[in-house]
Amino acid sequence: MTRGAAAQGAAFLLLAACAAPEPPAPGAPAGPPNPAGAQACQAAVAAHVGKPVDAVAVDWLETRDDAVETFEALDGTRRHTCDVDAAGQVLRIEHPEA
Repeated sequence: MTRGAAAQGAAFLLLAACAAPEPPAPGAPAGPPNPAGAQACQAAVAAHVGKPVDAVAVDWLETRDDAVETFEALDGTRRHTCDVDAAGQVLRIEHPEA
């Protein structure tokens, strides 16, 4: 192997190492969410407000240590949060500004 080829190989390995995701810190919440949790929150909030599912936008906020995910759901300008367990069951819907 030539010196130039060795340098290119080393540079490739360095770039590949930089592109690899860092492992989460111990105790850090898991993410991104399970898509089923987001869909469950979206459907529950849509039923709660009497609108079609596609009228509710959902964003993941956090995953707690007990694997419960918290989502923010917006139907227009009204904000809701919901907690969804690992099985995709909505545990709570809340209106944070109320």
